[in-house]
Amino acid sequence: MPGGWHYRDASGYRIPHTSELPGPREVVDAILEFRLENQMPAGNPEADLENYVCTNFPNFCSDVPTTPVPNSQNQSIVGNKFVDTIALWANSLYDLAGRMNLVTPKEAEVRATACVNCPMQTVWEGDCPRCVENAQRITKIVRQGKEVSQWRKLHGCAAQGFCTRTAVHIERQYLGPVNPTAPDYCWMRKE
Repeated sequence: MPGGWHYRDASGYRIPHTSELPGPREVVDAILEFRLENQMPAGNPEADLENYVCTNFPNFCSDVPTTPVPNSQNQSIVGNKFVDTIALWANSLYDLAGRMNLVTPKEAEVRATACVNCPMQTVWEGDCPRCVENAQRITKIVRQGKEVSQWRKLHGCAAQGFCTRTAVHIERQYLGPVNPTAPDYCWMRKE
């Protein structure tokens, strides 16, 4: 785009507010970060940017990434940051925090034991420090501050797209359908 990359939403808000970004990937990440920080629906930042570019700068239309990868909750995994997936999942439960029934501590421990050695266990806390801090704050609120004894070994589930440290505490009805890639021994399959 002429002078650099940016995005302007339907309300006229510009991302970044002033200046430009080096490329479309950075703009997509900035759109998602803005929406997460303001507790707005994540939507589809790639499609929104593509629409903006194609409408306002048609010569640059074909350079924008357009294919989001769906996760088990029918949200988009944006960029290569698993932390974004965790944040989207946690934000989807944020309004229910405090009103959701949690499982017993004994049940949470049983679930955690299944997750600890699971090959789907994925570390998400190594990405963008500010993003991780925000996601950790929201997941703690969602799980109402509860912890299992093995909490340091729990990260994220690549099959389900959730924070296992948090999900082991949550009643099954709030966790969505089981992803077919989940192993046979997954506690999500047994409930």
